[in-house]
Amino acid sequence: MEIIDQVRQASSIVEIASQYTTLKRRGRKWVGLCPFHTEKTPSFTVDEDKQLYHCFGCGAGGDIFSLLMERESLTFPEALKSLAERYRVPLPAQQRVRPEVLKLEEKLFKINELAVAYFRKNLHGTAEGKKALEYLRKRGLSDETVQTLKIGYAPNAWTALLDAFKAKDVPVSLLEKGGLVLPGSRPGEYRDRFRGRVIFPIFSLTGRVVAFGGRTI
Repeated sequence: MEIIDQVRQASSIVEIASQYTTLKRRGRKWVGLCPFHTEKTPSFTVDEDKQLYHCFGCGAGGDIFSLLMERESLTFPEALKSLAERYRVPLPAQQRVRPEVLKLEEKLFKINELAVAYFRKNLHGTAEGKKALEYLRKRGLSDETVQTLKIGYAPNAWTALLDAFKAKDVPVSLLEKGGLVLPGSRPGEYRDRFRGRVIFPIFSLTGRVVAFGGRTI
């Protein structure tokens, strides 16, 4: 298992986020005032199961690494080291700032950008997607807002994204690591994580897509 995954699994995003705001459980998620902008009504949510955070007010979002990076002005290797030390995950010296770790993160960012383009194309260029676009309009989202937030749509098919990315020679292992596909019931079989859902990219404060959220319609 990659050291990044070991640190992520050992860490608590609720505990880290609670350093910057008071969180209260609401159903399966935690909610509080956003630590990235001033607000009176809580719009900052933390998903403990997915280890992700998102603010519906300012759009900030990401995982435990990006949370620490943004709040403490750390680089990714520094955030990795800080969490590893806090949660007592052995971090061999030769792995602390391995170039391949940084290269992996950069590859995942690029795949997320490709996924944004893929989801947006489905929203605006397919019959199924246009129904989703009408749904968004009825919910009060203007076309300008949809464009600004880069909202997209995942078709209701088992391997649509998987097939599209295979055609671009994107390794399935990276799609799985990025959370875009899941293992199927048979060895070596994979399926799309999002199917028949409106897709909301989650951005870091630096504007990079770090994850995706999906909503059924």
